[in-house]
Amino acid sequence: MAETSSDTQNHVASTEPPDGSLVLKRMLLSVVIFLVMLKGVDLLLGWTWQAPVSHTVTRSIILRENPPNQDTSMTANDQQLREADSLARKTCRFRTDKDGFIIGPLDVASTSTASREVDLLFLGGSTTECRYVDEENRFPYRVSQLLQNASGQNLRTLNGGVPGNHSMHSLLNCLSKGLACKPRHVVLMHAVNDLGMLSRTGSYWEAPPGRRLIQEAALEAESGAVKRMAKLGKDLLFPNLWKFGRRGAPDPVDAGVEVDEWQAFRDVRRSPEEVEKILREHFKPSLVSFVQVARAWKTEPILMTQFNRLHEEDKLVGSAYEARSQPMSYADFRKLYQTANEIVREVAAETQTLLIDLDKQVPGDSRHLYDAVHLNDEGSRAVAEIIGQELVRLKPGEFRGVK
Repeated sequence: MAETSSDTQNHVASTEPPDGSLVLKRMLLSVVIFLVMLKGVDLLLGWTWQAPVSHTVTRSIILRENPPNQDTSMTANDQQLREADSLARKTCRFRTDKDGFIIGPLDVASTSTASREVDLLFLGGSTTECRYVDEENRFPYRVSQLLQNASGQNLRTLNGGVPGNHSMHSLLNCLSKGLACKPRHVVLMHAVNDLGMLSRTGSYWEAPPGRRLIQEAALEAESGAVKRMAKLGKDLLFPNLWKFGRRGAPDPVDAGVEVDEWQAFRDVRRSPEEVEKILREHFKPSLVSFVQVARAWKTEPILMTQFNRLHEEDKLVGSAYEARSQPMSYADFRKLYQTANEIVREVAAETQTLLIDLDKQVPGDSRHLYDAVHLNDEGSRAVAEIIGQELVRLKPGEFRGVK
């Protein structure tokens, strides 16, 4: 009887489920053995198989531009309207040519004279683009309606403004496509985007994905931590197996999208002295580079300071600035913005470049600007007149006004 009882107990014990931790250990051990074997196969493949050199472009310079051959409309969103006091909720036509340059309703670039050289190419950020201004009032186009060249022909102007672009972006745009238009003059206006970038990152080469100078296609395609870890694993552990398995597959390229592009830099704090030093070590050489490149290609550069309503008493602009975490106080930002404009004046003087000082000539009020730096329709018309008058004054033999 005792032996029967013992056999029964052993049988019952054998039917109990195995210990969970033991199962997990065995699974982990199996995974480790599998990875070691896979790595061995990868190393062996690397010794016996000559992997082809990849000619797929995974790193490239970002061409920040508006989409070419576009004919659409733009309307300010609710947030932009909340942070503005003279911005109308209206639909503005927005057209670009084959190079992504913004054109106007009667732009000669869309007629049979499109092959004629460009008289003025304007480059800058959203303050040059004038997205929410009626297309006939955007100052780069309106200048073409206010002036003629020495031979009495209407000017051909193009607008290369792109939201978020700083001076290095404009330099790259000028090199990659602007000079191909053979512009007689290339006009540059930058301040706020350079100050915003350099005060947060300290460099043009350190930036959020959407504002970088260089992009990595493979990196930009990854949108999650799991995918990034998987990519890191295959690059470090099994590069040959990966190449061998993807011999005929194209590399996908997809642009990432971020809700707050400056999220990674929101905790950055810098002293005014540090930011001014960065501006002089980065912004100033960028402007000098632009001037030298233009002249090397027989194009005359023109620099413009940037208009603004960054005043202590302007509560709307101050509130919009302080609504988000910033690298410095609003008072310091205002002073450094003026420093940026002063650097533009310095470069113009030191390089003997034509200067149009919009900062001193455009009234900094809500009648002309709907927020800190963006023109409304009236402001854009005023800027066009100032630019026209200055060009006639600075180049009397080349430009003349249209009555």
